[in-house]
Amino acid sequence: MLNATSGRYLNNVRVSIEGTTQEAYTNEFGEYRLVGVPSGEARLNVVFTGMTPQTVTVSAPAGQVTERDVTRDSSMSTTLARILTSASRTFSGPARFSCGKTL
Repeated sequence: MLNATSGRYLNNVRVSIEGTTQEAYTNEFGEYRLVGVPSGEARLNVVFTGMTPQTVTVSAPAGQVTERDVTRDSSMSTTLARILTSASRTFSGPARFSCGKTL
């Protein structure tokens, strides 16, 4: 999985076979492997955070290894909504603060 705009491989892209539970994630070199794919034509769903999902078709001959390269570019990017998160925690007992000093 290659980002054509940056020339960098994409890590952790989810590649799944449509209509099945089979999925794989790309490694730091953009490589992925799906094992036990039924022979015939399959549709691969390619999902990477911040980019528009993509579907590609691959033909998987029986008993053979098939390679399918997928290239993404920045025109496939999407704008993510801003997410605000917050947390709170209740403590009991005296408050202790540190400013680089051991208490």
